[in-house]
Amino acid sequence: MSATTPPEIRLINNIAVQFGHLAPERASEEVANHVRKFWDPRMKARLLELATTEAELLQPAAYAAVGLVNGSVSPPQAPATSATLLSVRTADGSLEVDLGDPRSVDGLRSAIGVDSTGRTASDLRGAIEQVTTRWTTAEALLALDQEDVPARAVNGDHGLVAP
Repeated sequence: MSATTPPEIRLINNIAVQFGHLAPERASEEVANHVRKFWDPRMKARLLELATTEAELLQPAAYAAVGLVNGSVSPPQAPATSATLLSVRTADGSLEVDLGDPRSVDGLRSAIGVDSTGRTASDLRGAIEQVTTRWTTAEALLALDQEDVPARAVNGDHGLVAP
């Protein structure tokens, strides 16, 4: 790529390289997820425009990710209520996990090995904290975010807040 390559193309290609260790389909999904979560609407629109005129500049995973972003419309998520939020301790503070979101059950199992099915809130909090108290808030949020479990830091900005 040259210095004249548009920044959106350079950025998505760099992101694709970071996920290059994954299977191609999974890599493109992860790149698309990154774009959906972290790029502002103006950047996404510019990327979609560039993908039609300068597609040859895109890495294969980046090109596939653009197709996923372009074809995706995320359904609106209902806001969490205090009844569905579970506050858990981490090594350096605490975070809240939205148990009302249907992604949480499988995500908790995958991210930290906790099965939330049929557990009371206090039992679930104890099981989660057996893992999260050994992790920083940022580490716990990253693990949960990778499995699409809605969670957020409640003790300040740790540089990563899952939606």
